[in-house]
Amino acid sequence: MDLPDDLKFRAIFAQGGVFKAKLAEDGGTKFRYYFVLNINPETDALIVLSTSTTQFELHKNCGGGNDIHVPLSPKDYKEFTKSCLICCNRPRPFNKASLERQLKSQKYDLLSPLPNELLQKILTGIAKSKVIPP
Repeated sequence: MDLPDDLKFRAIFAQGGVFKAKLAEDGGTKFRYYFVLNINPETDALIVLSTSTTQFELHKNCGGGNDIHVPLSPKDYKEFTKSCLICCNRPRPFNKASLERQLKSQKYDLLSPLPNELLQKILTGIAKSKVIPP
């Protein structure tokens, strides 16, 4: 059974909410996993998202090294199909209204929320990033 968008958005717009979609800001050509980082995204106009990547080589020289990379596998988060990493130098703000419009205009998947331990690793990595303003 497919849930209505308003119910899916309630699950997505929670700290640790996860969805898989093709967003225009990322080229819109392939599905990506997106993780909501806001403390209270229900009331925020900007939604801060992080995404995972399997392009390990592109991140081996990131400033901050292992402190800002969270390596993950399907054992860490059951929704993953491959090993990947989250680069904590790259969270991005998205206009919430625009994000909702994009999701309504496409097929997207609501996924299970991030386990709290994993969410905390990402937030710690972002706090250690030297390229993200405090």
